Amino acid sequence: MNVIIQDVVRDNYLIPFKITREQINETVTHETAKKIINLSGYTVILFLKQFDSHYVLVDGRWNPSTSSLNISNAFIFNEELVRNIPIDNPLAVLQHFANQFGVEIKIGDQKGKFIDYARIESPVENVRSNEDIANMIFHNISHSNNEPSNTGGHLTEMVHRAQVSGDKLYIELSMLYRINTEKYTEYLKSNNFL
Repeated sequence: MNVIIQDVVRDNYLIPFKITREQINETVTHETAKKIINLSGYTVILFLKQFDSHYVLVDGRWNPSTSSLNISNAFIFNEELVRNIPIDNPLAVLQHFANQFGVEIKIGDQKGKFIDYARIESPVENVRSNEDIANMIFHNISHSNNEPSNTGGHLTEMVHRAQVSGDKLYIELSMLYRINTEKYTEYLKSNNFL
C-alpha cells in the first residue's frame, strides 16, 4: 500500500501536532483498530494505533485504482482521553475527539460537533467549478449560536460528494466536524506532546 501525505496535511496536522511520518506509517500498517466506511463512492479508512500511553488516529481515503491511501488528517492524544470509549471502533473515537475539541457547527437545520450526514442543494447554474462547490460548502457551514464567533483557528473535515440531478446540484456531506486548533494545541501542550 502506498501511503500519500500531501503538503497541506503535513503543514496542518503533522508539523503543528508533532506527528511523524513514521507514526503515520506504523498506524496504518499495524493498527490497534481499523474501521472501513463506504460513503457515496469513497472508501474512508480510520486507523487507531496505541503507542505506549498515547494513541494516533489517522483518517485516510483509499484509492483502489492506485492501491494508495491518501491521508486526510491525523491526531494524537493520550489514553485518558478515550478511557471510556470503545477503542475497537475508531469512528466512535473520532466522534469523541470532535466532541472534545470541536466547535458546534450548523448546516441546514442540523447542529452539533460531529454531523453524520447533511445535504446541500443549489441550482446547477450557480456552480461552474470545484472552487464554487468548495465555497458553497463553506458558506453553508456556520458556528451555531452556542459558540463564540471568534474561537481561534479551525480545521474543518468532511467527506463530500457532488452530483447533478436535473437542474439541481446536490452536495452530500458526511463525517463533518470542525476542530478548534487553539483548544487542541493547549491540550497537546498540557499533556507534553508539544
